[in-house]
Amino acid sequence: MLYHPKGKYVWDTWYYICDDELHCIHLQVPRPDFPCSSREAGALGHAVSDDLVHWRNAGIALYPGDEGSYDDDGIWTGCVEKCGEVYYMYYTARAQKEQGRINRIALATSTDGWHWTKHAQNPILIPDGRWYANEYSPIRLYGHGYPIVDCRDMCVVKDPEGKGYWGFFAARRHAQTN
Repeated sequence: MLYHPKGKYVWDTWYYICDDELHCIHLQVPRPDFPCSSREAGALGHAVSDDLVHWRNAGIALYPGDEGSYDDDGIWTGCVEKCGEVYYMYYTARAQKEQGRINRIALATSTDGWHWTKHAQNPILIPDGRWYANEYSPIRLYGHGYPIVDCRDMCVVKDPEGKGYWGFFAARRHAQTN
C-alpha cells in the first residue's frame, strides 16, 4: 500500500468495500518530527481508494475512549464486516489503568461505512479463564517482566455454508507443566 498520511507511520491495515471504493482502517503513530495529541496517535486512521494505487486520507475512523474507559490507552487491530445494512468494526481495546497490558475486543458500528459508534456494552469479548490467560490469571512473558493478557486482532468472516459468521482472535493460554 502506497499510503502514508502526513507525519504518521502506518501499520496493521484492514479493508472493506463501501460505495464501490476500498476503505482502509489502519494503526498509526506520529513521526518524531510531527507532533499530535496522544488521543490522535492512538486512534484508527482511515483512507479510501478507487484504484488501489491512489489513496486519500479520510481522517480518523475511531478515537480511543475518554480517560478511565476500557479503550483509553489506544485502540489496535481488528476487522470490518458488513451484515445487511450495518458495518461492524471489531477492534482491540486497551486501558491505561492496566498500562495497556490487558487486551479485550470491542465493537463499533456504522450504517454508512464512514461514521462509527462504539457499542454501549463494550468490551464485547474478554478471555475466558477456563481456556485462556485472563486478567485474574495473566501470563508473565519471558523478556517482558510483566503480566500480559492477549485477546486481540479479531477477524470475522462469513461461514462458507451461509450459516452466519465465524470470529477468530489471538489469545494466550497457560502452558502445561509436568
